[in-house]
Amino acid sequence: MRHVRAACDAQLLIAGTGGLQRALEREVQALSLNDHIRFLGPLPHDQLADLYNTCDVVVVPSIVTDLGETEGMPTVILEAMAAGRPVVASDVGGISDVVVDSQNGFLVPHKDPHALADRLVRVLNPDVSAPMGDHARKTAHQYDWQQIGQVYDGMIRTLVRP
Repeated sequence: MRHVRAACDAQLLIAGTGGLQRALEREVQALSLNDHIRFLGPLPHDQLADLYNTCDVVVVPSIVTDLGETEGMPTVILEAMAAGRPVVASDVGGISDVVVDSQNGFLVPHKDPHALADRLVRVLNPDVSAPMGDHARKTAHQYDWQQIGQVYDGMIRTLVRP
């Protein structure tokens, strides 16, 4: 966040909670970033759309654990894209199935804070974020339940035709 703040005026909002929250809060304090990073805690699902709409970009820094475990494709990515927000996310699990690098967001190596910060600075430029946001919205539309239902309906009808 120090790198991002050096390049542009940005604020980081962290929704949710987890085992690392206290350590992260201490680090934010130690780095004097209190005025630029806010921990929102867990939010009800019905408040997430409002949160996405206040953001310029959504960041999903997923990792692969030492046991080789990672997320599949976090729902938050499609929710953010449905709000027309580009996503900067780690290139792990199924994330690259939805985030197309440099089109609807950016993919970065996991556990690489420098690459993450560089891509955030790039996407915070409105000339970059506006077209990415448009692509993000189109991507999310492809995963809309009605769209998926129509695809399955067509496949089933093709399979059961006499």
